[in-house]
Amino acid sequence: MTNLVRAKFDQHPDLAGRLLATGEARIRSAHSLSGSYWQGGAHGRNWLGRILELVRSELRLRKAESKAGV
Repeated sequence: MTNLVRAKFDQHPDLAGRLLATGEARIRSAHSLSGSYWQGGAHGRNWLGRILELVRSELRLRKAESKAGV
């Protein structure tokens, strides 16, 4: 799932920008995936939200490295 989410934001820079615009905010997934494993509801594990936060930090790092010429 993490690789799929990475690919999604790599292929859609506009969505990557929207994800980066969330700053450091915690992401609680309200996606319609079934089961509490992916969702961030009261009893959910919020794995999709955690993956989005991970990908957001990776995007931010790549952006910083690009600006620094690394």
